[in-house]
Amino acid sequence: MSWLTAGSGTPDVLRDRVALRVGVPMLFPAHRDVVFVATDYDQQLVHLDRGFVREVAAERFDVGTREMRFDHLRPADSLIVRQWRDSLGALARALREGGTGSLVWHEAKRQTVDAFLRVVPPQLDQLPAELLHPRQAKLRAAVEHIHAHADDPITITELAQVAGLSVRSVQEAFRRTFGVSPLSYLRQVRLDRVHEELLGLDPRTVSVGQVATRWGFAHLGRFSASYAERFGEYPKQTLRR
Repeated sequence: MSWLTAGSGTPDVLRDRVALRVGVPMLFPAHRDVVFVATDYDQQLVHLDRGFVREVAAERFDVGTREMRFDHLRPADSLIVRQWRDSLGALARALREGGTGSLVWHEAKRQTVDAFLRVVPPQLDQLPAELLHPRQAKLRAAVEHIHAHADDPITITELAQVAGLSVRSVQEAFRRTFGVSPLSYLRQVRLDRVHEELLGLDPRTVSVGQVATRWGFAHLGRFSASYAERFGEYPKQTLRR
């Protein structure tokens, strides 16, 4: 998590171009290369262990074995931000007073991760029921990879490596199970992500084009047609709800 205490900065000028605000935490997109630009700034960072985050998340959410993904651009209200700051204050006191081997430090860490999960709750996709059978384990690995990395460039070769199958076998497995190619399935997931974001965004501060481009849709006309076919309305209608 990253936030500024002074100055200005944008953590990802190549893609999201969303500016940091002083005192407001934002999850840094550390899973991919970024270019960070800042001016006259003082920045604070907190690194959270992914395994520990999963352990705490399992107590609050139905995580199971699914890959957790987080919306690093999710806005947080002032109360949640205050809870996050309070947890960091308690964590610092626990470190000074008890050290890293103390019970108070352990509990403060858990409270900090709990506060983090309030700022950016994990987003868990409901995978198709067809993948629950053990014999679908290899296909499930490919599908989970798509859901976990839908905001990254994904190739069929990459999916084949994840699943431990040949490229042809991956293509056949997707068509047999879902009736579409792997890349068509990926586009459907990306459309779902756009839909999720548009439902929660303010049309005064964001455009459909910005969200669509972030999810890899370069041709807005074709995107709008595909979106309307999937959701029964155009993306502008969703954004204006």
